[in-house]
Amino acid sequence: MADILGTGATATVLRRAVQKTAERRPDLKDLAIRKEALEYAFTVPDSWNEPQTTAMDALGDVVRELRPVLAELTGRVVLRQLEKLELLSKHQIMTEE
Repeated sequence: MADILGTGATATVLRRAVQKTAERRPDLKDLAIRKEALEYAFTVPDSWNEPQTTAMDALGDVVRELRPVLAELTGRVVLRQLEKLELLSKHQIMTEE
C-alpha cells in the first residue's frame, strides 16, 4: 500500500480503519500507528503475541473496513496488490471480489 499511496496516506487510512473497527472490537484499541521521526511505527495488542490469538480475525475486520476506502482512492490497484499477499490469502482475509 505504501508503495502506491505513500507512507503518510497509508498510515492515515490504516489508523482510521483501526479506530472505526475498534468500536466493535475492543482488542484493537491497543493497536497504535504513530510517526516516529521520519518513519511510521506500530504497536500491536499483547493478545496478538499469544498462541491462540484473534489477530487474524481482527486484521480481517480492519481489511473489510479498508476495502471500500481503497477502492474509492485507487480503484482495484491496491486491492490487487493486497490480494497477492500470501498471509492475507492464506487466512482468507483478502480474497478477490
